[in-house]
Amino acid sequence: MRFLGHGALAALATLVLANTEAMALDVFATSFFPVESPADPDPTLTGVLKINVETGSVSTFIPESPQTGFIYPTDVVVDSGTNRMYVSTLSGLIFHFDALTGAPLESNIPGLPGAFAALPQAEVEQGNGYNNLLLTGDGQVLAATAFGSITPYELATGAPATNLADGLPYPSGMAYSPAGDLLVSVGDPFGGPGAVLQLGAEDPLVPFGATPGVRGGSKPFVVYAAADYNRDGVVNEPDYDVWAAAYGTDDPAADGNFDGVVDAADYTVWRDAEGEEATIVITDLNGNQLTQYTMDGSFGMELAIIPPAIPDPLPDTANEAAPSNSPSGLLETPDGTFLVSTLGLTRRPDNRGALIEFGRDGGLLGTIVEGLPPISAIAFAPESVGVASVPEPSVVVLAAIAMVGAFANRRV
Repeated sequence: MRFLGHGALAALATLVLANTEAMALDVFATSFFPVESPADPDPTLTGVLKINVETGSVSTFIPESPQTGFIYPTDVVVDSGTNRMYVSTLSGLIFHFDALTGAPLESNIPGLPGAFAALPQAEVEQGNGYNNLLLTGDGQVLAATAFGSITPYELATGAPATNLADGLPYPSGMAYSPAGDLLVSVGDPFGGPGAVLQLGAEDPLVPFGATPGVRGGSKPFVVYAAADYNRDGVVNEPDYDVWAAAYGTDDPAADGNFDGVVDAADYTVWRDAEGEEATIVITDLNGNQLTQYTMDGSFGMELAIIPPAIPDPLPDTANEAAPSNSPSGLLETPDGTFLVSTLGLTRRPDNRGALIEFGRDGGLLGTIVEGLPPISAIAFAPESVGVASVPEPSVVVLAAIAMVGAFANRRV
């Protein structure tokens, strides 16, 4: 255990905290179901939406385009280094756009503006599509498909590399562990048991039938302890060194209490948290909850129930077999809170999608906006400031589930 020296204590006593300018916090959200009825209350909200977290205002950033195949978007990720946005679709296409303007980027497929990559048409005709995306951080984006493959694509060219996996049972979400292992959620998209796999490991990390429940269509997100300043998965001595080097700055990596400045309070956060480890938080699509597991999968708990309360009786369009508000994406804000998107209990035109905020302890902080089209994924817009503790998720393909599975049992 290290302690503050006399010099540091003296400096702390005289430190004056500078006011920091609040930055806009906007998120992109993929709206899965297209407009199908003139009764839809929000017919203009399609494709990729942009949501202001402070005000709850929502607008269409990139509209659907059936002519180009930009329909049924399932996931969105943003490369903050290039301000490029990648959007996967259940139609078997991945698109890329300028994340500042929404303009389509150079097409890798003739005749389809903004097309980045595509599945073979024969597979698409059989029902294959892209479920989920994950940026690797080294020039590739991983894409999981409904047929169970995980394919790396080169960001520079859109060219596919050798598949990392094939034949997985409906991979719906991906994340990297602190050690760099690829975690993949799999399972029956109709609401049956799911699991979280560590790619290459013999046994599932979170097994099928685990308690609390993990259903098919769920997404895993790795959440680091607030004082894990070097993001290695455990709070220990090296995190002190990161704090000491960042002391007096506004470096978010060492700002354990999320107040915008690295000071003595962040040392206290580190001291009190020694030994804490990263966890896996899962958006349980068909279970209407967030669950939390240790990184080795040995212990799990219910973290939060997703509002609003499930009504009785259910609306005609609700899934009677597994009624759920269908949590999909998760992001950690610069304040250390969680933003969770939902597909909602019903589909269009009875819009029930939402963006909800939770504390790290699972406490409900409020609903940012509701009454939206079903939201399958979320990502920070480039002018926003996110933290690296939750890998870009994006992490669900619940959209596909919503279309092919969960809604298959709903009355029409």
